[in-house]
Amino acid sequence: MKYQTDYDFLLEQLTAVTESETDTIANLSNASAVLQMNLDEINWVGFYLVRENQLVLGPFQGRPACVRIDFGKGVCGTAAAAGVTQLVPNVHEFPGHIACDGASNSEIVIPMFHDGQLTAVLDIDSPVFHRFTETDRNGLERCAAVISKAGSRLFPDSEYHTLCIPIARRFCSAAFHTCCFTASASRKALEPVAPFCP
Repeated sequence: MKYQTDYDFLLEQLTAVTESETDTIANLSNASAVLQMNLDEINWVGFYLVRENQLVLGPFQGRPACVRIDFGKGVCGTAAAAGVTQLVPNVHEFPGHIACDGASNSEIVIPMFHDGQLTAVLDIDSPVFHRFTETDRNGLERCAAVISKAGSRLFPDSEYHTLCIPIARRFCSAAFHTCCFTASASRKALEPVAPFCP
């Protein structure tokens, strides 16, 4: 089945929600929501941010995901290490695939750059095999370029941002909690601050 995504309209929406905002987390949050609204048959869409030789979970839409991925590991890590979009028709055949969501059967990961430097990857999963096409690759690479252009760079040295990552914890039954972290480009690390676990 072919999915008809109007990428020109999607680009207009992404531009509209990011062009007047300079905060990276705000832009990535809205961008993930816009992508989720416009792409059929996907079960996860979001961003992983570059932290030295790792990718760290950023804003997303979907189930809780892997928080840290090493460069070269899985589809996201491979895209980051190679600097090239990874279009995977069947993730179960991808060497070293990291199964964050067992429902995912295909995936596309687009590296994002600012001034020639890798800053993040855009990751999109689908429960449908062969969901993504070359048309999607081209369209989503254009989307990633618009999103990258919206901010000066991820986590400027002069600023601290609070990044809230949903994580799953188990007691007698499954529950979701939130722990907050600060991130600094100069420190290149996530530091916990006042974790809130209701």
